[in-house]
Amino acid sequence: PIKEHGFVWSRQNAMPEIENSEKNQLGAKPETGTFTSNLSSLKKGTLYYIRAYATSNDGKTFYGNTQTLVTKEQGLVLYYPFN
Repeated sequence: PIKEHGFVWSRQNAMPEIENSEKNQLGAKPETGTFTSNLSSLKKGTLYYIRAYATSNDGKTFYGNTQTLVTKEQGLVLYYPFN
């Protein structure tokens, strides 16, 4: 049984873990399998390292492979006036 699962992410640490990263905790999960979540409060134009995690009832935490994500800039990025 899984007592907690979710995602951890970091801008500096290429191997984020619960203890050294931000996390999106999704709570208990009665079965194994895939899961998804929306991450919010990410900065625009920033590289993030993200991993899924699951913690068993006996306290062992397991992590998925690290994925990278670069958030997009929105709106006007550069402005060059011409005549």
